[in-house]
Amino acid sequence: MKLYLKFKEELEKLGGEVYSFKDLEDILKFLKRKIEEENIKKVALARLDKFLEEKLYSFLKNYVEVVKASEIGEDVDMGITGCDLALANTGSIVYSCEREEERLVTALPNTHIIILSLDKIAEDLEDSIEFLSKRSVTFITGPSKTADILGQIIMGAHGPRRVIALVLI
Repeated sequence: MKLYLKFKEELEKLGGEVYSFKDLEDILKFLKRKIEEENIKKVALARLDKFLEEKLYSFLKNYVEVVKASEIGEDVDMGITGCDLALANTGSIVYSCEREEERLVTALPNTHIIILSLDKIAEDLEDSIEFLSKRSVTFITGPSKTADILGQIIMGAHGPRRVIALVLI
């Protein structure tokens, strides 16, 4: 639980959101509420285990159009993915993607939701070096932001405006 609290603290410092859930049913209720509140029309799924992807698809298709990573486009409002690791000391999400379209699900939509279990949270890179040494990875550390224009911070310039981690405790 200590690693979860540290991960939550660090990701929230960066403008991300972190919520904990006891079961998948609570996550589905949360997703339904977000879809309604934010008027989400199209959702892409990627990097989820088969069971979770099937559950999400069956549930979400009642509320939105659900597309696969291979069908990702700029009209997708929300991307929902799993992850390989989360790093507590930086609030980072770590992915190893074999296909570009899987990575795009984390970058194109305005909202990126990551569903992970508590055992995916590691303290830092050092704890994860064996995993990282065997693949190419992408690190996502909070919502996209830039200060390129007049030094003002702009959210969502090169990726999602919102990064939300849903952790199964």
